[in-house]
Parts: sequence; C-alpha cells; structure tokens
Amino acid sequence: MSNSSYINALVRYLYEESQEHNVSTLSLASGYNLHGKQLKSDTIKSYIRHVSTFLMRFGGHDPRYDNVGDTKMSRYLTSIFDEVSCHEGVRDKCEPYTLRLQQELEARILRDAVDRDSLLAALADWFVCHLMTGCRLSKWAQTSAGIEFGQHARDCDGVPLAFCIEDIDCRDANNAKVPIAVFLHHPEKVHRIYIRWTHQKNGDHGELRLFTLNTSNPARCFIKRMHSLISRFYRLMDESLPTGIPLSVYRSDGGKVTNIHDAVITKVMRDLAIHVYKLDPTKDKIKFSSHSLRVGACVALHALGFTLDQIKFLL
Repeated sequence: MSNSSYINALVRYLYEESQEHNVSTLSLASGYNLHGKQLKSDTIKSYIRHVSTFLMRFGGHDPRYDNVGDTKMSRYLTSIFDEVSCHEGVRDKCEPYTLRLQQELEARILRDAVDRDSLLAALADWFVCHLMTGCRLSKWAQTSAGIEFGQHARDCDGVPLAFCIEDIDCRDANNAKVPIAVFLHHPEKVHRIYIRWTHQKNGDHGELRLFTLNTSNPARCFIKRMHSLISRFYRLMDESLPTGIPLSVYRSDGGKVTNIHDAVITKVMRDLAIHVYKLDPTKDKIKFSSHSLRVGACVALHALGFTLDQIKFLL
C-alpha cells in the first residue's frame, strides 16, 4: 500500500470508528490529547497539510483528496473540520460535569466527615439529580444577587423560579399520592416522583416530568437524593411546612441558612476538576460552572445513544 493510500485508509478508519462508537472528534480537539490543549480547526488542517506534503515527496497524489483531480477534500476530513469549527463557534463553552467529579466529591464528603447540611453535602445531592434533569441554574439555585436566604429570584407574580416543595409530587408503586411528611419518614414508600417545571424557556410552564426509583444503583437514585435534599430543607427551616421557598439551601460555615448560588457551584466544580484532571489553574482554562451539569446531562444521553432531537426534547 502506498503512503497516500495508507493515510487515506487511516483517516477513514478513524472516522468510521468515531461514528460507530459515538466518539466525537472533539474529544481530541477540545483538549483530551497528549498536551491537554485545545486544537483549532486551522491547526488540524495545518498538521494534515504538512503530513500530506511530506508523503507526496515519495510519490502519489495528495492524500487529502479521494481521487486525483478532486477539488474538494475527502468527506472524512471535511466532516472533522466542520465539527471542530462548529464547536469553536459556541460561546461560553463549558466542560461537562462527570461521574468522576461526582465520585471525587463523594469521597471528600466521606473522608472529611462533612456535616449533612453543609454545602458539599447539598451539592452532592443536587449534582446527582441534575445529571438526570439537565436543569438550568434558575430552576434550582440562585445568582450572586440571591445569596441571602429569602432573596431568591421570583417572576412578576412573586412565584419563585427555583423548585419549591409544592413542585414535588410523590407516588407509591401503584401511583397513589404519598404526602411529603410520609416521604420524609418512610422514603421506601415512594417509587416515583413528578416534578413540576413552573417556568420554562420554551413557554411550556407547569410541565410535569417523571423520575423513578433506581434500585440497582442507590447512590445515583434520583428519589434517594430528593429525599436527602428535602430532609435537609426541613431540618433547616423553622416552619413545619414552609412553602414558596426554594429547596436549594444549606448551612454555611457560620451556621446561617444560605441559598446555593452560582459562585459556590463554580468554585466547588473547578476545585474538583483541578484535582481529578490534574489541571494547572495558572495555565489551563478551567471551564466548569453550573452550566456544566446541563452539558453533562447532554453528554450522558449522547453516550447512551439518544439522538440530537431526543436530547433537545428531554432537556
């Protein structure tokens, strides 16, 4: 086989493998390579051009083209260039929150024996839930303007944007309603939970979404985590049945009830990423924020074989 035929065959093989196994070219282009640096589309084109120029010194046609005389490069290459260029055009890109980061967070909680009402414990619950829901920040936490308890974001009618206790509908194995008070003391009675999205970007306000019990992996069970965060909410509240208050609260180091907000989410995620992925905060761009949960949910669904249209519908 000639050098030109070899590089064409190699590029085609890598392309077909990526399609078959849902492995995106972006894995390498966005930094998952030997140097841990993002590769631009123009850089990839330059690499391939130099390799092709070198191989052409030994005879044969330009391996970037399928046939002699072609004016357009092989579709196996153009597909790669197009995907990377599309990725470059996305503004404010975030890395996905992953199970490796979640495992590190849970390991720290166990190692340091953190309080069950602390920020890390609260985030561990919410992060598991939102790897399944792919929620935007406004649906569960606050911006820096809403750090203080009671200063949460509301719509024009005074309805909180984030999930509240009245948005949670618990059901048993027969789909009969289970009161929250029963759920708190007997979590085993709940087999499914409907959550109401009171506000949505697409205008479908009030939509109910169903989440079911995961008996095979309790640590990743949505219902188990919801029980944990709702229990925390009631421990921190003075009222017996507080309503109209976002569930995403924790006890700060000073003992004060505080809203979970974007700054602490970003800080915890980036600290986890630095440790897990061996990043250098003085050199590397650490692109993690609350939006990483939404990205992580997209990546998880893609890895499970869901189509782009299905992912858009689900998230």
